[in-house]
Amino acid sequence: MRPLIITNGSAAVDWISRAGLDAEWLPWDDVLHDGPVQSARSHDEFADSRARFMASLGWGEKEEIRSRFRVRDERFERALEDGQLICCWFEHDLYDQLQVWEVLSRLDQASAFENPADVRLTWIQSPVHITSRPQSDLLADWQGRAPLSRDHLEMASRLWNAFTGAQPEALWSMRGDGFPGADTAIRRWTGLFPSFTTGLDQVESVVADALADGPQTFGSLFQRVTAAEDAAFLGDWSFASLLRGLASQESPWVEIEGDDLRSWTVTRIADPDPTRIRPRWVGGVQCSASSWWSWDAKEQTFRFQERG
Repeated sequence: MRPLIITNGSAAVDWISRAGLDAEWLPWDDVLHDGPVQSARSHDEFADSRARFMASLGWGEKEEIRSRFRVRDERFERALEDGQLICCWFEHDLYDQLQVWEVLSRLDQASAFENPADVRLTWIQSPVHITSRPQSDLLADWQGRAPLSRDHLEMASRLWNAFTGAQPEALWSMRGDGFPGADTAIRRWTGLFPSFTTGLDQVESVVADALADGPQTFGSLFQRVTAAEDAAFLGDWSFASLLRGLASQESPWVEIEGDDLRSWTVTRIADPDPTRIRPRWVGGVQCSASSWWSWDAKEQTFRFQERG
């Protein structure tokens, strides 16, 4: 039986498959840094929530997205039932690390180590984006894949439970627990929250600085945001949704002109108001226009804020 490689999405699947590996593929395909990612009673309930959110952004029809998740989850369960060798092959950035936590937590829930002879688990943590690796390096990565342990699965479950919980301090407190890549991911995750001083998250701050130089096309603005990241993870659809949120929030400070992304011109029309944040979910934490969690970078802590 050929091994099953689980990775972040279809682009990675296409690139790895060109290396000539004799394997099957399963793209995870969920943008977990966007929208509500709350603890759910079942995988079906969780998938319904994610499909509903993606459809609300115009990323597809809800039933089509839900069908993709259903096919993915059924393939995952079949691999476990068949005792197929599973390799979790992911990257170093936040997009991938959140997926790693989910996949490994599901392996933990499935009690994959109750009978280790039935399911063989390995992983590859790529230090760069998979699609930037030459095929020869991918073959070397495959040969060097490492075994996953019960400790890995249990730590990932704790990280996932904290990420999907309603209080941000739970995940922040898990720094230093020893899970590979988690400290860097947690640090970047704090930047998804509004700043305690400015009300802007990390990407919004880059946008504000860039637009201070004058109107920008979507493409040039996206390049500025991507270049500001140590490990770029934000896709163009996610960035477009963020800009739409800024343009439609209470007291908007950006304006968008143009019919599609290629023709967008984004202009700063006001100074950001630190008491008027862009509503969003960060994992299981809701930040609404009237009350939200902010990140105090100076004190390295979260603060709960309400608008009076």
